[in-house]
Amino acid sequence: NTQYNPFFGPWNMKRDVQLALLALTTTPIAGHQKTVLKYTAPALAAVYLNLRRERGGKPHGQTKWAAIFEEFRREGGQVGYRDLYRTSGDRVKALQKEIDLTSAWFPRKAMHATLNWFSDYNSALESAVRVAAYQVGIEQGMTKARAAAMAKNLTVNFNQKGRLGRKMGALYSFSNAAAQGTARVAETLTGPAGRTIILGGVSLGVLQALALFAAGFDEDDPPQFIRERNLIVPTGNGGYYTHAMPLGFNVLPNIGRI
Repeated sequence: NTQYNPFFGPWNMKRDVQLALLALTTTPIAGHQKTVLKYTAPALAAVYLNLRRERGGKPHGQTKWAAIFEEFRREGGQVGYRDLYRTSGDRVKALQKEIDLTSAWFPRKAMHATLNWFSDYNSALESAVRVAAYQVGIEQGMTKARAAAMAKNLTVNFNQKGRLGRKMGALYSFSNAAAQGTARVAETLTGPAGRTIILGGVSLGVLQALALFAAGFDEDDPPQFIRERNLIVPTGNGGYYTHAMPLGFNVLPNIGRI
C-alpha cells in the first residue's frame, strides 16, 4: 500500500540505492558500483516514461534505456506489489474492475487516474537501481536471466514470500521486507567486503558523535529516533541536515556513535 504514498518513494529510494551499492559487493558485478550509480538516473527517467506511456495506451519509448527496461521486464526482473493474484479468478475480477472504471463518473475516474500515477511514480523509483544493475550485469558478460535475477534480489524482492508470509504480514507490518532485509545485510557483511563495511560503518558513527559534540548538541538533541536511522550533518546555529541510512546497516554507525 506504500505504492500510493507520494512521500514513501523518494525516501525509500535513497535507502535502497545505498543498500544496493553495498549488496553489490556479493554479486558478480562487485566493484562496478560507480557505473550502477551513474546509470540509475537515466534508468529512472526511462522507467517512469515507459510506465506512463503504457498506462496511456501508447507504444513504448524508442530510447536505449526504454529498450533496456522492457528487456529487464521480459526477463522477470521487475518487482510486483499489489498486482499479485492468488488465482486466475482474482486476476479476472481485477481486470473487470478496470473495465468498469472506464465508464465511471468523473470524480471516481479522476481518483483512479491519480492512484495510477502514484503507482507508476513509485514503481519507477523502486525499479531504477535494479535496471541500472541489470545493464551493468549484461555489460560484464552475465546472461539476461542471471542479470535479471541478480537485480531483482539486490534489495527486497516483494515477489518472494515464504509459506507463512501472508499470516506474518497480518501480524507484523513489513515482516517480509524485514526478514529479507536482515538476510541481505547478513549476506553482505559475511561477503568479501564485509570487514571493510563494518569498519567503515563504525568509524562513521565515531565521526558522527564527534561532529555532534563539536556542534554543541547534547545527548538528546537531535532525538534518539532520528539519530538511529539518519546520518546527521550539523549546519550551524543548532540546525542539522539528515541523510537516511540503509536500514540494517544503520546499526554499524550507531555502534560507533554510542
